[in-house]
Amino acid sequence: SVHISGTTSGAGKFTTKLIVASKAGNQTILETSTGAFALSVANSVIAFKVMTYNFGEVDVSETMDCDATYEVTVGKTGEAICLTLCKWEVGQETNSSATCEKKDPQCAYPPPLMPLSSFQMIQPGEISWGTGSVVNITDYQQTKGFVSLSFTLANVPYQHLWEDKSNHWGKLTFHLQGLLAALAKHVVTPERVQISPAMPALEANGTVFQATIIADHARACDVQAHLQYYISNGKELSETTFGVATTMTLDTVDSKLTDAGLFSIEIPGKPMPCISFGCRLSAPHQNLPEGAMCLGGGCEETCCEPAYSRKALPYVRPGTTTTTTTTSKYMDSFV
Repeated sequence: SVHISGTTSGAGKFTTKLIVASKAGNQTILETSTGAFALSVANSVIAFKVMTYNFGEVDVSETMDCDATYEVTVGKTGEAICLTLCKWEVGQETNSSATCEKKDPQCAYPPPLMPLSSFQMIQPGEISWGTGSVVNITDYQQTKGFVSLSFTLANVPYQHLWEDKSNHWGKLTFHLQGLLAALAKHVVTPERVQISPAMPALEANGTVFQATIIADHARACDVQAHLQYYISNGKELSETTFGVATTMTLDTVDSKLTDAGLFSIEIPGKPMPCISFGCRLSAPHQNLPEGAMCLGGGCEETCCEPAYSRKALPYVRPGTTTTTTTTSKYMDSFV
């Protein structure tokens, strides 16, 4: 049989303990409704796989001794997915003073022909456990997660963010990070909120944004639930807690942004094609496969070449010769 310690849901890094008997059979332990990731065991081989936007499926596996107890740690970074086993002596897994024998991590990496920054996992959707006599589940622990957002601010012109001799984007970033961190609750700090202006929103005379809230010390599902409540507790979006707070924040950033406010929002965020994401000439689009996608605050790093310029430079959308003046801050991403 397989026993798992665990109780929560959400995307991110998690730890769990397994007891695997010989010829345990085939069993999915943990999976998502979208196929974003899965943890499974088959005949004492445990496997972890992740589905990415631009690399397809990436998986890693490790063989476990029969009738042994293991602590299993799986995780994904921008560079790899890894699975680490730590073996317990028989009967010691419940001994708080005992330690397990940690094996070397087994990791899988994206193909070398593609930029590492586009190695982004698709949205997880709903998390579910495997069923049947092979798996008994208790006390699952998530140790890290994230929540993506896609939102449009009306009457915040995309071009306004990149005007010469101004710091509109710097000011707006600072205040929006604070706003999202406050609404997320659960000890999320502004520094763990990543935001990128994605493209113009012509119908709103505004800008579409992609953002990610990284929950280091809370369940991502709890953070997402708070945000979803704050966009539903009013008759109109502008009257919700999220909408009112956004309007107040924009007034603080720039009093000239007349009638600026929250136009639309999706939680979790909506992926977008990299070809539609606005990269600067100092950071042209990466050489990604046709149909490459991105999500959240990592869109800039996923879609664009790294850039460190702070000077306004011409912005060129691929396949066109039209230029406009833009500039941006290079930001790290959580993928």
